[in-house]
Amino acid sequence: MTRVAWGIWFFCIVGCAGKLSNKQAFLEAGPPEDAADNNCALENVQADLIDPRCSTAGCHNAAAHGTAAGGGLALVNEAVDGMALRERLVDVESDDCAGKKFVDTANLAQSYLLEKLSPEPACGTMMPQIPPPLTEDEMACVQAWIQTLVDSQ
Repeated sequence: MTRVAWGIWFFCIVGCAGKLSNKQAFLEAGPPEDAADNNCALENVQADLIDPRCSTAGCHNAAAHGTAAGGGLALVNEAVDGMALRERLVDVESDDCAGKKFVDTANLAQSYLLEKLSPEPACGTMMPQIPPPLTEDEMACVQAWIQTLVDSQ
């Protein structure tokens, strides 16, 4: 095998795992056992899960807000057009799926944001579009993250 082939093989196998904002805390916490136990470190869900998997360029970054890109949804934590993340999500109806709220406080389990992370959403395609899909543990973290958005009124 040539050096180039070995290099490609190595890169494909090892790849880039991304980066964590607090690697030591992640290593010490280990994988989450369930949402109630919440080992997913809620303070890091935005930085370690939402930002690298969802709010990247061309997806749900600040530039997506109010445009066709990313369904018009910006999942970045900072204010966009003077609106905090909570204001852009909680009880806000989706532009691309009539009657669906991104985070539905009347029924959190029916929130469009969670539905979009499931295999067969009512509208559009499953997120994230770039594989792999979220694991059960990551979904539990997103659900807990959504609950903190609702509770932060």
